[in-house]
Amino acid sequence: IKKEEIRISLVRRIIFFTLNETGWPFYLWTCLVAAGAVYNLVMVVALVFRDIHDHFYLEFLSFNFAFDFIFLFDVFLMTRVEIIHNGVQVTEVKELLQLRMRNSEFFLDLLCLLPTDLLLFFKSDLSLLRINRLLKIYRLLQFASLTEMRATAPNLFRLSKLVFICFIIFHWNGCLYFFFSIWYDYENADIEDWIFSWDKIPDPIIVACDQWEEGEECDTTVPHSLRHLTDWENATDEIEDEMAYWANRS
Repeated sequence: IKKEEIRISLVRRIIFFTLNETGWPFYLWTCLVAAGAVYNLVMVVALVFRDIHDHFYLEFLSFNFAFDFIFLFDVFLMTRVEIIHNGVQVTEVKELLQLRMRNSEFFLDLLCLLPTDLLLFFKSDLSLLRINRLLKIYRLLQFASLTEMRATAPNLFRLSKLVFICFIIFHWNGCLYFFFSIWYDYENADIEDWIFSWDKIPDPIIVACDQWEEGEECDTTVPHSLRHLTDWENATDEIEDEMAYWANRS
């Protein structure tokens, strides 16, 4: 009888488990959910670049499925997190569920999981359809708060947060700029247009003919200064001179 009681008690503890918000199990799980939030912050707009879309689309779909499953399980897990209600710590599963369902974060979780990205199977380049996944950002903020409480160097952690925020802002700015450039047909744009154009980033590969020093084609008075260029203020002029010389020699 005692063994049976122990077994029943163990089963009840597994089925009706709860998590302490300050405990390590909840923190590690929050870390995983935060990783999904960061993934969506980066990848929702990154597929605007054709190279990423063409070479990493299957990986994109795989990670989408994995993190969507994590987000779905997180909806359930958040109903088991012990909270303080009216000055009393609530640990009873049914009451935790009721309180969670009245919380605005619960509705954010539901909106976050709307399967809007199913439309990707009809038009694969509309990664912005997953923008509702960004509603999970509040869990990333929660992870930052929990980490700061555990950090031995809180000022360094705050600096890391600032660097991360700057990275996300610059990333989104660059992706949206390129998105509008596609919209305005950047392929036909020139250097005077406000949108992106290839003319704005001249990055030629200048022929290095050191191995052909005896050849007549390498007999030139044009200095190969780009290989040793230190005065970047004159970089554009140097590039134009080199490209003009090698234009008919490729």
